[in-house]
Amino acid sequence: MDIADQADRQIEESLASALALSQSLTSPSLRTPGYSIVCEACCEPIPPARIMALPGCATCVDCARILEQADRLRGKDVGTWWW
Repeated sequence: MDIADQADRQIEESLASALALSQSLTSPSLRTPGYSIVCEACCEPIPPARIMALPGCATCVDCARILEQADRLRGKDVGTWWW
């Protein structure tokens, strides 16, 4: 198996994983009160990776960042995250 075949196989595995994740996120078991897969601020889909990292999140990363900055301007303590 050469490098191109390995790359093709890796891409196919990544796509299959993404499809499985996408299907699992639309399952009825995840549709509980307070759970959303659409950002409450901008109505855009929340990326599956964010939902997996932060289950039950209500906003996408961009809107969460904007809301956090607004809280800081209003003097609210939003904590410190080091990434």
